[in-house]
Amino acid sequence: MGDCPMISACIFFKDQMTLLPDIVIVMKDKYCRNNFESCARYIVNTALGKGNVPNTLYPFEISKVEGIIADSKTKPPRE
Repeated sequence: MGDCPMISACIFFKDQMTLLPDIVIVMKDKYCRNNFESCARYIVNTALGKGNVPNTLYPFEISKVEGIIADSKTKPPRE
């Protein structure tokens, strides 16, 4: 599949989120380099735009995506 198109701007990929380094390596390989379409950050970015991806959302937190998208409908959009 290739690299995620959001890789250059993603705070997770740029190591700006707290998580154990060994876990980050595995997650970058799984989500950022191979299967980005299943990444929670990518899904929210695609649905709502970069400014609406919570800084605390990890790629594996797919269970939070639906709530984030639903909540965005009641809040003004961020840039």
